[in-house]
Amino acid sequence: MIGLSEYFYFVDSVAKELDCNFLAEARNIDFGQWETSFEAVLLKLIDQEKRYTTVDFISAKELAIAAGIVEEGVLDPKVWSKFCSCYDMG
Repeated sequence: MIGLSEYFYFVDSVAKELDCNFLAEARNIDFGQWETSFEAVLLKLIDQEKRYTTVDFISAKELAIAAGIVEEGVLDPKVWSKFCSCYDMG
């Protein structure tokens, strides 16, 4: 089952791409509710000018499915399709 530990693994894998303040917020999870924070991390990666090759796309997809944001996100309804477009994931 995909959950909080996989989310933290993903955040750690992209930590060097995120500023310190945002990273601290991304790691501060209340009551194990990681899904919205994951979406915020994807949006932050989308907003970066440079596209990073350190993104684990398999983990990102598994987390997106588990978070229920493939069809529609909470913070941005099209977050998953935008992420896929930015990183040429189809």
